[in-house]
Amino acid sequence: TILLLVEQIGGAGYHEGYLYCSYCRLNQENMEAEIIGERIFDPAEVYGKKNH
Repeated sequence: TILLLVEQIGGAGYHEGYLYCSYCRLNQENMEAEIIGERIFDPAEVYGKKNH
């Protein structure tokens, strides 16, 4: 195991545009995912359109 302590600089740390990858949680009442994080950037603008 490798454990790193890092200081994140420059906004989002996750490729979907959120600060971190845990931007959703499961709503226990309806069993649907809820977005709880704020999107910092639009991945389509940064990475371009998906090709699939």
